[in-house]
Amino acid sequence: MKRRNFLYAGGALVCGAGIANAAGGWNLIQSSVEADYAFGTLNRPSDRLVATGLGPNDNPPYYARLITKPPEQQLFPNISTNGLDTKSLRDMVAETDFERSYLLLIQARMKFQDRFGIYPQSEPQWVGWRTLSIPLYTENWGTVQPNLQGANELVSTNMIRFKSETTPQSGHALLYEGLTGGSVQERISI
Repeated sequence: MKRRNFLYAGGALVCGAGIANAAGGWNLIQSSVEADYAFGTLNRPSDRLVATGLGPNDNPPYYARLITKPPEQQLFPNISTNGLDTKSLRDMVAETDFERSYLLLIQARMKFQDRFGIYPQSEPQWVGWRTLSIPLYTENWGTVQPNLQGANELVSTNMIRFKSETTPQSGHALLYEGLTGGSVQERISI
């Protein structure tokens, strides 16, 4: 008798997991995610806005990380460059309610003539348990500050706040060229 109950329960569990996966999988289990606020700036690679981010001699040309709790170490040095004090970035971290939100910090190094900003394209999707796929797009950056004129390379530093009741542990950012974007230009692990 107990064996029969065990078999029924096991079958129901497998069937329930299969139905949840077929109906959209993790998106039904995890809470929705939406972009709340985005901020970006351009700087010279030698003006390192992020302590662990892109500098003048770093490879590859992208850096990304999720900030899901207040950083234990100082992430943004006390510098002022390009008319931007890193206080703006530090304030965004300080103003984030990490119970309901998290941040994506993403940087890209580029040639001066190819300068762009990075923006959220659509809602991120859960692709696994606590694993997120975040679609982003690039858009040409117009005029720049006079002190950036003549630079060979620039770094685009962008921070995007997302609202969600579930905190991701990992994921990837999919970078498309332009808002309507066709193919993925770059896939960046976070």
